[in-house]
Amino acid sequence: MTRQEDIAYDFLEGDRIWPLGPAHVSFTRALKEVLSRIPDEAYSMIAAKVYFVVEDLRFAALNVPFNRLYPPCTRDHEVKIDTIVVFHGALTYPYAALVGLLAHELAHSIAMEDNHLANEAAADKLVRQWGFSKELKALSFEQKKAMENKPAVIHRTKHDKKTQRKAGKLANHPAMKELSRMIEAGAVSRERTIAYLKKGRKP
Repeated sequence: MTRQEDIAYDFLEGDRIWPLGPAHVSFTRALKEVLSRIPDEAYSMIAAKVYFVVEDLRFAALNVPFNRLYPPCTRDHEVKIDTIVVFHGALTYPYAALVGLLAHELAHSIAMEDNHLANEAAADKLVRQWGFSKELKALSFEQKKAMENKPAVIHRTKHDKKTQRKAGKLANHPAMKELSRMIEAGAVSRERTIAYLKKGRKP
C-alpha cells in the first residue's frame, strides 16, 4: 500500500478521528500533509497508538471508546494510546500553523522527556527533523499573537480590597450620609438616585 492508502485506512476511514463522519476540512487536509511527510518509522509508531478528537460545536460532550483485543501477555506489557484533542481555536489557524500544530502534537507521541520544557523542546526538535521548520514558525507566530490578545487578568482579591476601601470612604462622606438619610425618609427616589450615579442624570 502507498502512504496515502495507509493514511486513508488507518485514520480517515476508521475510528481514529472523533466525532465519526466527515471531519473538519482544514484539519483533514493538514493531518494528511503531516502524515504524508513524516518518516516511515514515525508513521508506524503514530498509526499504532494515536487518536484524534476534533472539537465540533454540534456536540456538548463526547464519549470516545477504546476497545481492542490483545493476546495473553505478561503483566508488564503496556498498551499506550494517545488521544490528541483539537480545539476550535486551532481550526481557525492559517493552514501552515495548523500543520505545525499537528506535527508538534504528533511528535509528543514519540519524543518524551521528564519535564514540560524539555518535552516541548524535544517535540520541536523532532518536528524540525521531519522538515516542518516553516510550519513550526507559523505556529509560534499564532501562539504569540494569541498571548498578546489575551485579556488582562485582574488579581480579584487585591482588586476587591481596593474597591472596598474606596467604597467605605465614599459611604462615610458627609454628603453621602445625608443622601442616604433623605432616601430612607422618602424625600429622594432611590431608583432615580441610582440612575444618576450610574449615568450622570439628575435625580
